[in-house]
Amino acid sequence: LNSDTCPNPLAEHAQSIVTDFRIYELVHFQVHLSIAASNEVAGLVAVDQRVSLLQGAINAARGSGRSVERAELALADIRTQLASGSTTLSGVTARLFTLTPANVNDGSAAPAIDQIRGAIMSAREALAAISKDVETIAAALK
Repeated sequence: LNSDTCPNPLAEHAQSIVTDFRIYELVHFQVHLSIAASNEVAGLVAVDQRVSLLQGAINAARGSGRSVERAELALADIRTQLASGSTTLSGVTARLFTLTPANVNDGSAAPAIDQIRGAIMSAREALAAISKDVETIAAALK
């Protein structure tokens, strides 16, 4: 590249680098998206481990004669969001690591990566909805 003084040879060399080293492009996406998926799974697991605590707080409030309908609806939505997020992320990392440089070359990697990215975003949206549900429960039990 240092010896290229005209745009055409430079462009050809740059293209050959991209073509020859597509594995690095693919690995970048695999690492980035697998970390993102793992973070979302960790968030879903953390919430799932605390659902029983939320249920206990609702039960205690009901036992003391308080109205807990809003809290129960929010907890039901948390369970729905947990199921949705978990289902959406199921197999994402495995699918991600089945992609090869050949998939990059034939153009099939981009739609698969977009689909995986969409699944991660859906799980992130589920976690955002869960956060609002937790706020609703906290407000309802004050």
